[in-house]
Amino acid sequence: HVHAEQDSAPPKALLPERARRGGPIARPHRPPEAGALVAQPGAAQEHAAAPQASRVQDAAEAAAVGSSKPATDPKLAGLSAALVEKIMLREAAKKSAAAAAPAVRHANLQRQLPNIALAVRAALHRERGSECAASALPMAQLLDRLRYRFASANISTEELRELLALLGQTAPQWFSTVDTAKGAIARIQNRVPWPF
Repeated sequence: HVHAEQDSAPPKALLPERARRGGPIARPHRPPEAGALVAQPGAAQEHAAAPQASRVQDAAEAAAVGSSKPATDPKLAGLSAALVEKIMLREAAKKSAAAAAPAVRHANLQRQLPNIALAVRAALHRERGSECAASALPMAQLLDRLRYRFASANISTEELRELLALLGQTAPQWFSTVDTAKGAIARIQNRVPWPF
């Protein structure tokens, strides 16, 4: 039996040099078999840190989504999401229309300026004619004639004043007003080309 063990040992000539000197024998590296799991350096730490990173990302996404949603009016609590959306869209449309109202009104007044200018010229020429360089009329009398002229249009005195002020801004070289001790005077320049 002893002889069998000695026969099975490889001859010293076939052993590596380290083995002949009595050192440890280096084992050859064997590649892992197909389908075997191989531990990677740092894999345990990465696996442990993954849940924490996922929680941080979920919290950030939740905060972003929460900040993008508008604050809900407490009066809308208990209503369906579809109904709340309709109400919010209606309120947004009202706010948009209110913000655009001044611009819309200004555009409407601008469209009326040619007719107002014709009426002003007719009123002032009726009083003083068009032969002189300028024609003038007290503002109170001009407003009376304009109210009579546009009676069917239901234009208020305040709106007429607003139109005359806009006329003076649009065509200041043609139409202007002068404040005197007896009141405002409306005046047009007959030598200035028709502005409209």
